[in-house]
Amino acid sequence: MYRNKYLLENRLLSLLLKKRNSAENDLLARLLNSNPDWVYILETAKTEDIFYPVYRELLFLDGQKNILTEEARDRFSQLYYAYISQSVLLSQQISLVLDKIEARGIKTLLLKGPAIDAVIYKENYLRPRLDLDLAVKKEKFPALEALLSDLGYSFDNETEKQYPIPEYLNSRLYTHKQSGFIPVHAHRQIINNLYLLALGDMDIDMDSVWQEAELYKEYNHIFCLKPEAHLLYICEHALKHDYERLIFLYEIDRFIDFYKDKFDWAKLVLLAQEFRLSFAVYYGLFFASRFFFTDIPVNILNVFRPKRISLGERIFVKCTLKRKRISCLSYLVYFAARKGYRAKITFLLRTVFPFQFTVTGYLQRIRRLTRLIFKC
Repeated sequence: MYRNKYLLENRLLSLLLKKRNSAENDLLARLLNSNPDWVYILETAKTEDIFYPVYRELLFLDGQKNILTEEARDRFSQLYYAYISQSVLLSQQISLVLDKIEARGIKTLLLKGPAIDAVIYKENYLRPRLDLDLAVKKEKFPALEALLSDLGYSFDNETEKQYPIPEYLNSRLYTHKQSGFIPVHAHRQIINNLYLLALGDMDIDMDSVWQEAELYKEYNHIFCLKPEAHLLYICEHALKHDYERLIFLYEIDRFIDFYKDKFDWAKLVLLAQEFRLSFAVYYGLFFASRFFFTDIPVNILNVFRPKRISLGERIFVKCTLKRKRISCLSYLVYFAARKGYRAKITFLLRTVFPFQFTVTGYLQRIRRLTRLIFKC
């Protein structure tokens, strides 16, 4: 995102997304009057998945000061209505799935997606996503699979093979026979990350996870995670995806801002320690504070901060702050989290050659990794 040629536009985008003080409002006003490249702003907002919040803020400011050119206003408006239309369609599809689950009484945990959007965005907006993430208890998996089959979904083994790292080791992806329907990603565990699962140390007791759940909206059988557990989850999920888009950090920032004084930081510390994910929470909070000046107690960041920052982690931090994208670079962070030479060697072997794979799977993996290395 951040290139020297577009320093003005990138600074403007950052200010549009964050809570601003009076000095920052003055700076924003000056930037808006500096003839910014609206095409670049529009395309970057799309790429970073932040178009909706950027446009909502621009729409408010434009109504006050008429800052957009006529051409920019038309382009933003057209894309906005396309996003809204997609959100409405997505909402209908998700409601169909959730209502059927509710009708059959399948106790289901809704992960991120609509549960996050409900506290971040206005107008019941749903951000476009690749799939709908759900978790059910192991014994309920056949019932969920039967329901999805009745709705026209089927297990898509070929799609899962296309993912290089991490593989879907703890879940299944179901796609609809009708093009355009949102896929359903059904989890047996809430952690679905090869870097954590390969050593078998993240086979979390789902009963403890359900203790951190609360009912979602008006449903009686569909739940979402409580705020502290949900923040833990989205921090780990964002790290797994290398913070590849600014939306990951924006949602962490907005999620924390929504709960503000209601948020139990001590509980988050305990959960992170229990699930051994303190490092993932630290980097989520650290980068959110750097990009959006998220209001995080200083002592909390110090609690989560690794005692020693490795060279690999420094490389990861430097690249992330510069928005230099290298696929799977977060591997360096997960590697650093393994303590001791034996643990690190085992981690390397198990992540490059997971024990769940067949010989065919290993060969496919080597080919994918070879292409990935040459791409980087």
